[in-house]
Amino acid sequence: MASQRSSCSHHRHINQCNNTRPTDDTVHTFEIEVVNLCYDVMPSLSPRMKNNHHGPMQILKNVSFKAKSGELLALAGPSGCGKSTLLGLLAGAITQPTISNNDDITTMASKSILINNRPTVDAFTLRRISGYVPQSDALFPLLTVKETLLFSAHIRLPSSAFKLSEKLERVESLMAELGLAHVGNRRVGNVHVDMDTRGGLSGGERRRVSIGVELIHDPPVLLLDEPTSGLDSSAALKIVGMLHSMAKNRSRTIVLSIHQPSYRIMEHMNSILLLARGHVVHHGTLEQLQWKLVQAGHQIEPQVNILEYAIEDIMSSKGGSMMHMHSQVSESFRRIRRQHGFFGLFVCRLKRFHF
Repeated sequence: MASQRSSCSHHRHINQCNNTRPTDDTVHTFEIEVVNLCYDVMPSLSPRMKNNHHGPMQILKNVSFKAKSGELLALAGPSGCGKSTLLGLLAGAITQPTISNNDDITTMASKSILINNRPTVDAFTLRRISGYVPQSDALFPLLTVKETLLFSAHIRLPSSAFKLSEKLERVESLMAELGLAHVGNRRVGNVHVDMDTRGGLSGGERRRVSIGVELIHDPPVLLLDEPTSGLDSSAALKIVGMLHSMAKNRSRTIVLSIHQPSYRIMEHMNSILLLARGHVVHHGTLEQLQWKLVQAGHQIEPQVNILEYAIEDIMSSKGGSMMHMHSQVSESFRRIRRQHGFFGLFVCRLKRFHF
């Protein structure tokens, strides 16, 4: 009964954060914790290949990490490591059934995804507290920037709580925050159609409009799938710098996947989650990642990008020394926990037994 009351109060708190107008002196922050999250899919194969295939394919394997408010968490790793799938689960966008027990993936994920140390109620809860920006921009090319954001405001903000003047005020404020005030009356345009797009937006501006569409209802959590993909280095750096300021100034929890990170972009990241074949290889800072590489026997030059070096090591023909080191240390932790319990594991961590 007590757990039911706690769950109901947690649900009411989330509804209150999303249905009421936020005040200047009230800031709702959310910390996301993922504990041993797994995700399986059955690959789409031809009838001939299905006879030789053994069971489902595991995309995510016991993924655990924390995303704190006011910080930027970067998901990195080679293509196919599970970055987009992980973001889709966090956003409540993936709802197809699992293969392992035929339960709804949202039910299974709710047991592994915690919000402020409490299990999530369902995927609908994740969608209410977060904004999810997919990799490809889905915008109306004939609408202006201001019209696009106002259209999103009409959908996201209920008319019973927000007047038209208040919605317009929020659109103007958001355009200023995103650096789009000077192009507010310019059409979005379409890069795939040869049309009159003399007033169209650049790639970086279009990406900022996509972010604004998800920020119009002021979500405390923002999830972005490769927001720098397809942009030049200057536009990508501007996007990441803007997200870093949002996380710091507005106490937002921001998680983004990144494919080819430059050194200047990584300076804005508070922590990194490095994935390889569905496993977590590293969760921490760049300095901690460099320490792991040195412990694995690598000689790293000062001018080398640490994260790119680690991804190249993971993609090497031998499977990567970091993957080998991670599996060895993980097995050591499991052996210590079997022999001495969680107390022995805690003592090892106090002795700086890193993994």
